[in-house]
Amino acid sequence: MFEVHPGITGWAQVNGRKDVEWNRRIQLNVWYVDHVSFLLDVKIFFMTIFKVATNADNENVKETVIK
Repeated sequence: MFEVHPGITGWAQVNGRKDVEWNRRIQLNVWYVDHVSFLLDVKIFFMTIFKVATNADNENVKETVIK
């Protein structure tokens, strides 16, 4: 997982943004590393544009870390 360079956005960000707990974000990022491809990156790119343009999943509704 640590051999993949960070990008502007990612699989976890387009699958919940601020509503995803850290444990789930890690699972989503591991899934991405296991399935990395150019087409998946294109999909993430367009999903990011849509989420930003519509302001989807951009509310702080709860904590992302359970104490």
